[in-house]
Amino acid sequence: MDTQHTPYGLAWNPRPQNLRRNLLLCSVFSGVSIVVSGLAVLAIPGGFLGVGALYFASVFYALVTYWFGAWGLIASFIGAFIGAGLLTGMPIFFALPFAVADIFEPLLPVLILRTIAPRLGIHPLAGNLLAKPWSRYALFCIFGAALPPFLSGLWGTWILTLAGFVPPTAFFAAVFSWWFGAFVLLAILVPPIASALSGYLHKTGLACHGWLS
Repeated sequence: MDTQHTPYGLAWNPRPQNLRRNLLLCSVFSGVSIVVSGLAVLAIPGGFLGVGALYFASVFYALVTYWFGAWGLIASFIGAFIGAGLLTGMPIFFALPFAVADIFEPLLPVLILRTIAPRLGIHPLAGNLLAKPWSRYALFCIFGAALPPFLSGLWGTWILTLAGFVPPTAFFAAVFSWWFGAFVLLAILVPPIASALSGYLHKTGLACHGWLS
């Protein structure tokens, strides 16, 4: 993939003819996100509601946002709000701000992928993270797998603490659990999945060139 001459960026709606298709895809992604988010919380115990040691929904949030921009963010929010929030018994007025945490994780990397990363030889769909030089993977580990979960972990755990699901004395332990689990999953799973599928999404034109299309 050519990273120097790429159609991908942060334009709002560069291909309006694809808007209806992408809206339909977003509805599908949202449904999948709800199921994946709910399973991630219920199937893998983490000690605290919403803070699973291996919250594998983070991988889905990341990839769908890297490839489909704003639609991925919307699907991530809906999945976290319903699947990891309401369906686990969290009150709606806590589930809403809690779901914002899961937007932090894919938002920062997609901003970097669509702006700075191509200048560093990284494709904006994250399809060549495992190609040499290994500095590409190292940069992803920092800005795609380590920093975003730390920010989302601080926000999400704070909301859970306010809601009474995490004891104040366990705040930092919960943040670490959130961060470490997300870091491991993102660093291990996102690069090979992106490498396998990004080329297809690029060639078929399915991936969004901007936020909405």
